[in-house]
Formats: sequence, C-alpha cells, structure tokens
Amino acid sequence: EAVSHDTYKFGLEFPNPEWTSGLWPGGHFLFVSEINGEMMQKPYTPITPVNHKGVAEFIIKIYRENS
Repeated sequence: EAVSHDTYKFGLEFPNPEWTSGLWPGGHFLFVSEINGEMMQKPYTPITPVNHKGVAEFIIKIYRENS
C-alpha cells in the first residue's frame, strides 16, 4: 500500500494466523536478499502491536537510482 511517492506499507503474513511477532520495543525482523550477486540484509521494526495476530506490518521507504 502506497503511503507516499517513495514510502509503502508492507505486510508479512505468518503461516499460522494465531502467531504474533513477539517483538518488544527495539526488536526487528532481519530481511535478507541477494542483489546483483551480493547478500544484503537490513533490519525492520514492525508497526503492528506486539500481540497482533497473523501479520506484521512495516513502513518502508524505497530509494531509487536517480537517472
């Protein structure tokens, strides 16, 4: 879901709808991906409450190359 021209809300759905993130303030998910053959990782803190069931939501800004 677009929040602005470069910021989006993403949802990570858990395999079990009863699961919660269990994260406390300062906790984060570590997203890992291979980009152009290089492993990249970045921590993201969800915006959903710690006891929210079934999904964790994140606000993420997308940095694009200037052309």
